[in-house]
Amino acid sequence: MSTGCTDGSALFWDMLNLPWDDDEPGSHSLPKEPDKLWDALDAEDATLGYRAVCELAKNAPDGVRIFKERLKPAPSRDRGLVNRLIVNLDSDDRAVREAAQKALAKLNGLAEPELRDAVKNPRSAEVQKQAEALLAKIEPLKIEPGRLREIRAVQVFEYSGGPESRELLEDLAKGEPLAELTKDARAALKRLDLLRVSRAAPKNK
Repeated sequence: MSTGCTDGSALFWDMLNLPWDDDEPGSHSLPKEPDKLWDALDAEDATLGYRAVCELAKNAPDGVRIFKERLKPAPSRDRGLVNRLIVNLDSDDRAVREAAQKALAKLNGLAEPELRDAVKNPRSAEVQKQAEALLAKIEPLKIEPGRLREIRAVQVFEYSGGPESRELLEDLAKGEPLAELTKDARAALKRLDLLRVSRAAPKNK
């Protein structure tokens, strides 16, 4: 990270090696074992989560081993299931309609293409109404259980920047296109590519 000063100079900070003091009262004590660092990545405590990112990025081999075992590309969504749930929005059975609404709401953005199609080409006025309501409730930044770990894992790969980390990002980028993990991995790869191009560019003398 860099910060600009009023005299025109700039300071560059090594964000992976900040001087944390675990002995301070109220400090965010960080576990050293890789398995516990994996758990810390999902901590609601932002400081603890970021420290876990830094620790794993500095010790990439440990991080790569853990992520290869536990972090997989987002599976392809079941389009057939989504379409069946949309059909059920028009059911005469209230319980069936409500179950479909809850299931589609839980899918969040993963059901968006089919919901938009249901609004554009509705099978009934009721389906169109329910599809519009569900689209309005989609939360792109919704934090589901485990989502913090995904976000921070991608940060680990990006910060470490090694070939093994890049390989893992490329693997995650092949997941379900609508999944947030896939989007995160693709965005990180773009940033790494831009950084590589920037470093390779000739410097003005």
